[in-house]
Amino acid sequence: LSGAARTPSWPAAAPAPLGAQIDHVLATPDFSARDARFLDIGNTDHRALVVTLTLHKAETER
Repeated sequence: LSGAARTPSWPAAAPAPLGAQIDHVLATPDFSARDARFLDIGNTDHRALVVTLTLHKAETER
């Protein structure tokens, strides 16, 4: 999902392309992002970033 959406996350009131996408999710190679979306929530000037992560199975030791 890297670069999949350029939705501005701050300020929430700014229409695209005037806002900035300053909120991100970083993960180790143990995870991959399946879905990401921004939600408008109250009492803040940011949009919420909601991400669904998949945890990859660890290799079993032999």
